[in-house]
Amino acid sequence: MLHQPDLYLSQLLNQRQALNLQVGAWLAELRDHAADQVQQLAIPTKRDEEWRFTDLSSLQQVAFQAPSERVVVAGLSLSRLLPEAVHSRLVFVNGEYAPELSSLRNLPAGVFAGSLAQLPSDYQGSIPAYLGQHSSSGEVFTALNTASFMDVAVIWVPQNKAVEQPIHLLFISRQWGNCDSSPLFGSR
Repeated sequence: MLHQPDLYLSQLLNQRQALNLQVGAWLAELRDHAADQVQQLAIPTKRDEEWRFTDLSSLQQVAFQAPSERVVVAGLSLSRLLPEAVHSRLVFVNGEYAPELSSLRNLPAGVFAGSLAQLPSDYQGSIPAYLGQHSSSGEVFTALNTASFMDVAVIWVPQNKAVEQPIHLLFISRQWGNCDSSPLFGSR
């Protein structure tokens, strides 16, 4: 019997077209492979052993929509959140790196923290192995996230290097405009 793609998951995958992401070939291949996996999977039900205590049926009632514009979060104060990391914080808003809210002044030399787009070329060759290592897990939410993510938080600490201050990763979800649906974005 031929597998019928889950209509809800197909609609979520169609939303990623609206993201209009400019990515390199290896990243496009990773995302496309994950999208193919999503088409072969279904949202878990209580009949699935690992999900027997979790009813996800209401999830399929939520109308997600890909962001059509960048959300501005002017005036947002983050100074009280984890004060010891005030100068070592990466902030993502709706899955997109927000450099205006991030502060990376307290990182030791040689340590990188930022978005995938900012990653120095020295490290770029190592990222595919790490970023895609769980994309073939057969887990629908991992595959959906891999197929749809917009940006990636990258922290690279060289061997034998210590980072004394915590690096705070903050992911903020905000609606935009007069949107009646929930924002769709994937954070990694």
